Formats: sequence, C-alpha cells, structure tokens
Amino acid sequence: MVNDFLVRLSIRSAMFAGAITGFVFGLFVGGLLGALLSWFAGAIVDWQSQLGYSLGVTQQLLPLGDQINSL
Repeated sequence: MVNDFLVRLSIRSAMFAGAITGFVFGLFVGGLLGALLSWFAGAIVDWQSQLGYSLGVTQQLLPLGDQINSL
C-alpha cells in the first residue's frame, strides 16, 4: 500500500523561501560574473600595456593613457 502525506504549506512562507533562494542565487551568480568581468578587464589593461611597451608606442597614446598605473 502506498501512503501519501499532504504537507500543509502556507503561500506566504513559500513566497518568502523563494525570495530568499532567488536572492542568494542572484548574489552568487552576480559575484561570479563580477569577478570574471573584473579579471577580463585587468587582462585587457595588462595586454594593452605590454603591447605598448613591446611595439615602442608611448604610454600617452594608449587608450587609457597615463591612467594604467592607477588601475
């Protein structure tokens, strides 16, 4: 025989649990995307700096100019 149990769950608590779950998931995914974007931007800045030095281009002519050291 199969016994089924019906659990009573209020709509308010289900909505609250869903909101908390969505917030935590969004925070986690947003943190990962932000870290990936930050790493990629840093790699581009390093690449442009290295390219400028290897090609003999002055630092003022690069897209970020003299701001590379402050980044």
